[in-house]
Amino acid sequence: MSKVLMAALSASSELESLGHRAAVVGGAIRDLMLCRKTGEADIATSACTGAILEAWPGSPVIGREPGATVVVRHQGVIIDISSFRSDNLEEDLGKRDLTVNSIAMTSGGEIIDPWGGAADIASGILRFTRDPFARLSEDPLRAVRLARFASLLNGFSIDPGSAEACRGFSPAVASIPEARVGKEVLHALEGDLPLFISSLEKLGILGSVFPFLTDMPPDRRTATIGRVILANGRTGDPAVRAACLMADIGGSAGEIAVSWSWPRPLAREVASLLKYRRLPLAKLDRRILAGLFKARGEAWLRKLFLSVLIDCLNERPDLSRLWVENSLEAARSVVRLEKMKNAFSGDDVLALTGLQSGPSVGKVLAELNEAVSLGLVKNRDEALLWLSSKKFTCA
Repeated sequence: MSKVLMAALSASSELESLGHRAAVVGGAIRDLMLCRKTGEADIATSACTGAILEAWPGSPVIGREPGATVVVRHQGVIIDISSFRSDNLEEDLGKRDLTVNSIAMTSGGEIIDPWGGAADIASGILRFTRDPFARLSEDPLRAVRLARFASLLNGFSIDPGSAEACRGFSPAVASIPEARVGKEVLHALEGDLPLFISSLEKLGILGSVFPFLTDMPPDRRTATIGRVILANGRTGDPAVRAACLMADIGGSAGEIAVSWSWPRPLAREVASLLKYRRLPLAKLDRRILAGLFKARGEAWLRKLFLSVLIDCLNERPDLSRLWVENSLEAARSVVRLEKMKNAFSGDDVLALTGLQSGPSVGKVLAELNEAVSLGLVKNRDEALLWLSSKKFTCA
């Protein structure tokens, strides 16, 4: 049994020892039944927020009553603990989104499954708990979550009644704060992204989540879906997958990623992959390549070439040969740059060129890195000789 689940059961036991009812609920129990590794732990309890804080003083509280969640650290694991929103655990489970997430386990190992979640896990069915319209009225984001779970749980299909209910909530989904939608999209990047997109379309909410897709001309939308399918099969990297999804919207991709509240490094990486996507299919500019290696690193360059290969295979297979040539040449350059990464510095430039500190030093280093990438400078001695032999001005 996973460390996460064991820690959550221990925290549940601690609450029970204080006289409260408590159980681990949701994804951890679902993943246990599916033999999946779980990274989340949630507890539902009869204890109020104040009582939870007495057990774990100083823990942060997210949200407001009656829906507040206390985020505690127990046995080295982060656990979300929330008070019942109903009179008892069974009714509380009935207000959770999907039946497969409406199963609980007590600290003693008792399974509480009043809404048929285990049977739906066995059948591979994703359905809303109890009345789908009630669940969606409480939170329309559940329609997006339904598509997200379809993309993450292999072999599961969406219950027709739940799918039909989602169709009437398209306007409500469109009005959800972008950050909440972005969190679901971010999770979907980890699963079957093409299935996530097709599920959104099946539920009638594709335009509410990805308006840039439904606004595209049909041919561009077909091309985008083709890229996403290829990316899904070739890499699990979220930045590459996102870049393939948003390639046709160019500079807006970074803005959308920010509005979705994605982690800043990921948002910047997606934007930069799209900014330089022409590089691998053009005459290779060694100075730009060396600059990108220095600024973003070898792993980013590999992602750039992979994302462009996917684009190439999708629409321009005739350019594959050019991609291969540039990819091999870039690999050679990166090896050379990696070997010489710390072989010289701005201080060497100042000492050997007579330049003053300023932008000119950066330009000289760029030229030297270009020479390294071309194989003209192979070690520190050659770098120092190169600097000594050149004449530079402060212009």
